[in-house]
Amino acid sequence: MPVVDRPVEEMLEGFRKRLSSTLASDEVIARSDLGDRVLETLLESDVSLDIAEELVVKTGEFLGTARKISVREYENALGKAIKSIIDVKHDEVDLLNPGKKPYVILFVGINGTGKTTTIAKFARYLLDNGKRIVIAASDTFRAGAIEQI
Repeated sequence: MPVVDRPVEEMLEGFRKRLSSTLASDEVIARSDLGDRVLETLLESDVSLDIAEELVVKTGEFLGTARKISVREYENALGKAIKSIIDVKHDEVDLLNPGKKPYVILFVGINGTGKTTTIAKFARYLLDNGKRIVIAASDTFRAGAIEQI
């Protein structure tokens, strides 16, 4: 089960707009030049340097040995690279009987993906099943984050 439930296509939307402002999706370009532009665009999109570099390398692995590729082909390979990074393997956990107390659950995600709504629903589920909960907001950047929780 992936960590995020939003399709990678939606997550790439802002990135795609930035990249398409300089390149047409059917344009064929030298792979190394495209990799450099994509790295720059990822960094401009607030992706960390380590992740951006990893994405460019993984994207190259999905592309094979072609020296020239279209922007669309690169985007498809980039989508696969992103999926390979965020599709985390995990063990099943019984959320009503987690074992060791206190049990900490951390919600992490991109802005606007429904974390706060999910936390509220999950808190209600735990309360309805006789669990005691504490909710702590750690978003210091967004105005109203603590009040919303």
